[in-house]
Amino acid sequence: MASYIPPHFAFKIQIEMSSKFSCEICQKTFARNYNLKSHIKTVHQKLNPHQCEICHKIFGDIATLKRHANMVHKNIKPFQFEICSQTFSQRVYLKTHVNAVHENLKPFKCDFCHKTFCQKGNVQKHIKAVHEKLKPHQCDVCYMSFGQKTNLQQHVHTVHEKVKLFKCELCDKNFGLSGSLNYHLNVIHNESSNFQCQICKKNCGHNGELKRHIQMVHEKKKNFKCDLCEYSVFSHSDLRRHIEIVHEKLKPFKCVLCHKMFGRNHDVKNHIKKAHNSSKC
Repeated sequence: MASYIPPHFAFKIQIEMSSKFSCEICQKTFARNYNLKSHIKTVHQKLNPHQCEICHKIFGDIATLKRHANMVHKNIKPFQFEICSQTFSQRVYLKTHVNAVHENLKPFKCDFCHKTFCQKGNVQKHIKAVHEKLKPHQCDVCYMSFGQKTNLQQHVHTVHEKVKLFKCELCDKNFGLSGSLNYHLNVIHNESSNFQCQICKKNCGHNGELKRHIQMVHEKKKNFKCDLCEYSVFSHSDLRRHIEIVHEKLKPFKCVLCHKMFGRNHDVKNHIKKAHNSSKC
């Protein structure tokens, strides 16, 4: 049973503004010295003696492996926030969620585009991927590049290997990511959504998505313009997706019936319905 965190306590949760232990090699910071040592062993010294039997991901110690198994494969989430019923595998994720989503506390700002984040490490990841265009991890199947190795692994599992370990108990639909399952539960099965658009009554999974929906759909905001054509979009991620599909001709999604490639998963589903007269996607 999930641990209940009363609202009047939960909203007092504060994220540490700085971490105590910093890696001298990559400058990543950690709250505990133990986590720093584990990071150095696994990332820089490549000492990874413990492997997950399900996804074959490698870890530096048995405790991290067990935590990975509980979080990713067993989907154990004992910490729950009452207001939105969102559950989390670790208390620190609950703290981050409360501050970022419900209190909108994002104290760390990007110096380039002024986008704000709830964690300092996310700013560095954002700068490398978005502004410095550093995407060293490339998919061997479709050649899409990613700023982080975990994003590449996630892409391979969900897009190419079609691994969907998270099943909805209400409609039997399967998902590749636990976040996708939670979003599905909040939007599809929770009719009394806490994040509903007052204009069109659309239910959203969280406050950030609701704000994005209003700005993009109703306010028609288009903050980013493509340098290669006249196309404008609401977010940087949409612009990046446009460039990859239209200008770079990247097609990472494949039809399992005829092996035709597409730029978006949505296009694959439409193709299967029209070309193969099937609703199976």
